[in-house]
Amino acid sequence: MAQEQENLKQGNVRDNDAEASFQAFLDMDIGAKPYLVIQPQLLINEERAVKEIDEAEASIRYYEKEIRSIRKSGLPTLMGNLWHLIILIPALLVIHVLVLHLSELYGWGFTERLDTLLDTIQTTLTTAGGGEGLLHMAGTVLWALVTIIVGITVAIPLNILDFLSIIIPDAPVLMGIAEGLAITAIAVFAIYTSPIGDYLKQRKELKETAAEYASKIRQKRELIKEKQVELKQIRSHPQYEELSDLWLHQDERLEADRRKLREYFGH
Repeated sequence: MAQEQENLKQGNVRDNDAEASFQAFLDMDIGAKPYLVIQPQLLINEERAVKEIDEAEASIRYYEKEIRSIRKSGLPTLMGNLWHLIILIPALLVIHVLVLHLSELYGWGFTERLDTLLDTIQTTLTTAGGGEGLLHMAGTVLWALVTIIVGITVAIPLNILDFLSIIIPDAPVLMGIAEGLAITAIAVFAIYTSPIGDYLKQRKELKETAAEYASKIRQKRELIKEKQVELKQIRSHPQYEELSDLWLHQDERLEADRRKLREYFGH
């Protein structure tokens, strides 16, 4: 193109060739970068470094998002907690009754401690408000509810076990083994079905995956540091500003040359 312009100025081409060259120049895509056919290596290195930094930062954001997702997926969910409560409360009640019965069989004294605790609760609730008024009424109603709940969940099952311990020979041995196994099985089942159990099962895999992503994040951050140093060196080069100005403003120079060519041909 530069040779064609020189020919035009020197009159070394025919009119139709000049017109064709003129039209081709006017039709040229401004974004084609005709002045610097080969981009300076300094600017190529700059663009490559900037691109690598952008890609590394995008990777870091992706890995951080994945780590957050992994941590969230490893935590017990609300529905999991509710479902576990449905299983856990009856399981704890059964374990409680079995432990109390084992305490009676082996003289551990848990039943006496429970009786003492219930007596204290009864005294506190039934004497609330000085034995009269709304507070006393509320305490009495609450103690009635405690009596019903304890009777259904503890007293009745414990009486049944006491009856069985009378008719079963060598009850401390046979019932002790059976109830110990039952407590162990119920506890294992409660833990296994709980969201905490699921978390413990997935914990190793999740930790390994999160550690792998964390390692990649560190690598990407090291890469960013290296490329930032490289960019600093590139942009401090003596010819950087000149080459950058040439490359960035050649579109304006192209349009200026078009105006000159139009004037030359009288357009």
